[in-house]
Amino acid sequence: MGIDEIVVGLDIGSGKVCTVIGELSEDDQIEIIGIGTTTSLGIRKGVIVDLDQAIQSVKESIEGAERMAGIRINSAFVSIAGSHITSVNSKGVIAISGESPEITENDIEKVIEAAKAGIVSSEKELIHTLSREFIVDGQSGISDPLGMSGARLECKVHIITGSITAVQNLIKC
Repeated sequence: MGIDEIVVGLDIGSGKVCTVIGELSEDDQIEIIGIGTTTSLGIRKGVIVDLDQAIQSVKESIEGAERMAGIRINSAFVSIAGSHITSVNSKGVIAISGESPEITENDIEKVIEAAKAGIVSSEKELIHTLSREFIVDGQSGISDPLGMSGARLECKVHIITGSITAVQNLIKC
């Protein structure tokens, strides 16, 4: 079992902390090989209120899942919730520059950055950006404009942010 075949999920809730370890099978299914659950301490309404207690709860949950699976983990997908989480739709627009009117990875990155401008503030941490649609010279419904020709590139995105304090405290766990 290679480390790239292991997937770990961690849910840090106000009532309990759960860790699940899955192994990717040959038929691309995930087989659960470890589960750890413990009472959540130091967390209220999805926000860390006592860092030491929260860290201890996370450790206990992870250790339980590791014992069951017989492996040590080094990374996990962590859920995040709470009233501080916000999501918003946004749109970015850029002109295609360069010698060729062909859309590059750099153009795609620039238009997504343009869509994020003004959404993320000093109090908000960017959690995830989901590109919903690209528009090239007014033609909508494009999922991947890479390599297409055009003079104007637009992108509709969905942006998820959270309180920078709450997110950073969760990362410390």
